[in-house]
Amino acid sequence: MLRRGGIAFDGISADAPLRVLYVAGCGRSGSTILDTVLGNHPGIESVGEACHVVTNAWLREDAYCACGKPGRECDFWREVHSHWHRRVGQVDLAGYMETARAVESSLRISVTQRCLAAGEPRHLEYLRLTVGLLAAIRDVSGAQVVVDSSKTPSRALALSMAEGVDLRLIHMVRDCRGVFWSGKKRFRKDERAGISKDDEGKGVVRAMKAWTAANLITGQLRRCLPKEYSIRLRYEDLITQPGIELRRIGDLVGMDLEPLAAAVAGGQPMSIGHTIAGNRLRMAGSVQLRPDVEWVEKLTWREQAACWALAGWLMKAYGYRWRANLPDTADRRRAA
Repeated sequence: MLRRGGIAFDGISADAPLRVLYVAGCGRSGSTILDTVLGNHPGIESVGEACHVVTNAWLREDAYCACGKPGRECDFWREVHSHWHRRVGQVDLAGYMETARAVESSLRISVTQRCLAAGEPRHLEYLRLTVGLLAAIRDVSGAQVVVDSSKTPSRALALSMAEGVDLRLIHMVRDCRGVFWSGKKRFRKDERAGISKDDEGKGVVRAMKAWTAANLITGQLRRCLPKEYSIRLRYEDLITQPGIELRRIGDLVGMDLEPLAAAVAGGQPMSIGHTIAGNRLRMAGSVQLRPDVEWVEKLTWREQAACWALAGWLMKAYGYRWRANLPDTADRRRAA
């Protein structure tokens, strides 16, 4: 288990902690929907995949915020930029992103842990700037908790090692067949629609390797944190029983999410704030929770069988079944 609070940074302490709710797991597992729902609580600020904030808000000219404005023209992100620089000084944005990609691309979280514990300068500077950025988002939004759905395990582990950062983790899981169906679709670049590049889709083998690796490493990450600091959340459970799952998240972060749960259960649209990166859904203006099980009818039997053959062993560990369209409540107990 990590020794929490080992690396100190100015302005962040146990008396004034930076509270981060981190969403990890495989892409296409519903993190954008979860992120959006949580952002509708007045004490929570959700910005999507915060690992892409610098690129989409300040480096690229053609990236759009969910508010509809280009990132560079969004008043929220302009203010965050100013607060960040006041906290950490002038930043070489391109250099920071190069370092961030090097640190966050590592699938061996033990390497990140070892480098930070040894005081490796590049890793420490990466962590200083990343903590400062999330603190700036908190300061500008006035929220108690910042949601970061970057999903990358190394980023979460690094944040957990900073003194004064109170990191809680959600391991987001979705039926691998649903992930494959979402990931096989092809899209052409359309910045206004939230599609940052051409996407040719993934084949079943590649998709299942990615799904398995992401979930196994996230499971390893959970074991690095105190048990009460993380939960596993299945996309299907969030959709079918949002009240129960939002209460679990509320317990995780120590907040009352009952009003939010009631709004979701009542079918109220969830507004999308200043999400700067994530699924194309972020540009929809608002979303409602509804089951997305299109894969049940659209995937061929052969494709479903291939997914199960490659990843079924881990699916079973999460409480999924071959014949189940949506997991039932009894299965959920196995996924806790």
